[in-house]
Amino acid sequence: MTWHIKPACPDHLTQMFRVSVAAHQSGYDELIPYEYTKKFDDRYTVSEVNERVFVQKYIDTFNDPEWKIWVAESDSKVVGYTLLKYAKDGSAILKGLFVHPDWQRRGVGRVLFEKSLKEHDDRLVQLTVIKNNVKAIRLYTAHGFKFSANTTSFFGAEQIIMLRQPVDKY
Repeated sequence: MTWHIKPACPDHLTQMFRVSVAAHQSGYDELIPYEYTKKFDDRYTVSEVNERVFVQKYIDTFNDPEWKIWVAESDSKVVGYTLLKYAKDGSAILKGLFVHPDWQRRGVGRVLFEKSLKEHDDRLVQLTVIKNNVKAIRLYTAHGFKFSANTTSFFGAEQIIMLRQPVDKY
């Protein structure tokens, strides 16, 4: 099956929510400490309440020039997405990169990630990742990101901040 990248719109939010839940359910069980799994599972389960919270959280980003959101689509179905926000200092913060498990290992995440970076070569780009998420760190490192600092946890899992300096175009 083929897929393509395009800017997200509010109509994508419900599908983005479902991709987020599926990605979290399939990829985080090894990353989240056992004592946090109930709370994690409660948040990343398909329900009307969780969907409403997700939609309310992101609906205003579509009218905010500080946000850039792209989706990967196949047959009008969202199979992945990425979110990037501009910080007050002019840097960019990658806020999320999620691919449905059925579409992982097909290059969707890499292309979404590269799309979010390409337009921001002239900026410092920051992201936060779970410290033992080796797959993600390998992707980020391959694109010039380096460890910067330890930071707060995500459902008990230690996280790190990684930075990519502006790309010299000369």
